[in-house]
Amino acid sequence: MTGTRAVSIVEGTRGGYQFTVLELEHRSMRVSNENGNDITTVFILKLGRASDTWQNNLSSSNGSTVWLDNDTLYLARIGVDTPVADWNDLLAHAIRAAGYATDAPSPTPIPEPRIRAKNDESSILFWAVTAGLLPGFSVVCGFFILAFDILNRLIGRCYPTTGNAAGLSEHNQILFGLALCLPLIGHFFGFKVMYDYYGRPGFFWRLLLNIALTGMLTVGGFAIAMEWTKLSPAALAAQPACEVVRR
Repeated sequence: MTGTRAVSIVEGTRGGYQFTVLELEHRSMRVSNENGNDITTVFILKLGRASDTWQNNLSSSNGSTVWLDNDTLYLARIGVDTPVADWNDLLAHAIRAAGYATDAPSPTPIPEPRIRAKNDESSILFWAVTAGLLPGFSVVCGFFILAFDILNRLIGRCYPTTGNAAGLSEHNQILFGLALCLPLIGHFFGFKVMYDYYGRPGFFWRLLLNIALTGMLTVGGFAIAMEWTKLSPAALAAQPACEVVRR
């Protein structure tokens, strides 16, 4: 969170825990690249004992995120306005979570908690528009050409000598279609980035790198399809031409 400032601070004691309710105003980046302001309310509980091995595996069913650090438990809904009427319920949830907090060392490392933010959803929408539309159209065309070629092989085919289809018949259509499907590699890694890093630091920049990768695969696939799949003159001459029936 950048440009952060405290809007209100409320302190007290409940359920044997000292608590602080902190409202933070901070900037957020939207798809249109315009800066906006969000309010995040953080509920902070002093646990009464410190540990370096807190297990950050506490879950929440109300859209909030819970995590522990040293002698403190935090609960927040990042980038989501929390009305004062909801404070009691969220504070009660934080107190219940504190009762389940354990600090036994784990034999396997527990991943960092995911802290979902509004701009993560905007980043996915930005990825869908930039890495999904035009590269996706290339992939659809590639699948169509592959299916058309396979179907023609099954039923027997001839090659047109005129018209728009004649240009495609000058290429190895299997390789042509596969080249147009190259952006699928970028899409695969894009979905992997979303699965592994959504709600974690650096999510937007990883998606941005994936957008660049998908764009390069799209341009490279198109260049390969147009220049490196052309048939030799001998292969073109061996193709059966379509007969033109004139009346």
